[in-house]
Amino acid sequence: MKNWFVLCFITLQFSVFSSLSFSQEDTKGIALSSDEWQAYLPNLAPEKSNITDYSMMYFLDVEVGQEDTFKELVMKYFIEGSKLAGVSIPTLYAMTTGEYSFMVTYPTNNPVEEFKFSRTAEGTKFMKSQAEHYSKENIKSGFDKFYSLVRRSNKIIIGKVAPY
Repeated sequence: MKNWFVLCFITLQFSVFSSLSFSQEDTKGIALSSDEWQAYLPNLAPEKSNITDYSMMYFLDVEVGQEDTFKELVMKYFIEGSKLAGVSIPTLYAMTTGEYSFMVTYPTNNPVEEFKFSRTAEGTKFMKSQAEHYSKENIKSGFDKFYSLVRRSNKIIIGKVAPY
């Protein structure tokens, strides 16, 4: 009797909520005929991407209870520091769900540089500006505190493919 009730309940849920889920079928018809495929291969060539806007996204998991201290450090050293240096200004987002506490995004005009260099030209400009505006001890203690609060992090580069 219990199994019958469970089966009826699941069937009822599928019938009531089936309209809430859908899949989108690709209607472009990308399948190629043999003749189209043979014509396609000889003309195959590299294409430059249309993506022009890129951002670095850092996902950061912060020590529990230290979120406000972390925000203050990001505001002082990274956001205000970027403004002082005249480099790309990051945006800080507090994550309300998921495995990370915060996300920081930096616009970047040269994503390839992010892969080729461990310290980019913009990063160097940023650090030199920090040294002009803060004492070395202040910078060191601020960055040490920042890194002591980060339990783990992840970094990705994204390209803007749609308006947002």
